[in-house]
Amino acid sequence: MEKLDLFRNLMVMAAIDGAFTQGEMEMLADWCAMWGIEDEDFEEALKHALSPDAELSIPNDQPSQIIFLKECLRLMAADGQLTEPEKQLFSIAAAQIKITDEHLNKLIDEVLASEN
Repeated sequence: MEKLDLFRNLMVMAAIDGAFTQGEMEMLADWCAMWGIEDEDFEEALKHALSPDAELSIPNDQPSQIIFLKECLRLMAADGQLTEPEKQLFSIAAAQIKITDEHLNKLIDEVLASEN
């Protein structure tokens, strides 16, 4: 999955509850800097995320799917609260990827360990 596509997905995840928290905005800004996301790409991703027909684009290959899920988890935890819309969207994405509960729990543990 291209970094811009991943970023667009993460922007959709951040916008799903109708508000961007400071923690989410800081994380999105960090990804822009790390991944070389240009201002116009940021604006396009934001417009997409805020549009009524915004949707996630699930990666096809397993390594990209794992990266996608881990980054979603990081973003969801950025503000210290998991909203119901975020949890629902994440659950749908995980179900589409067909990840097992055991594997998902392992990913959550890995993300939590990397944040400490």
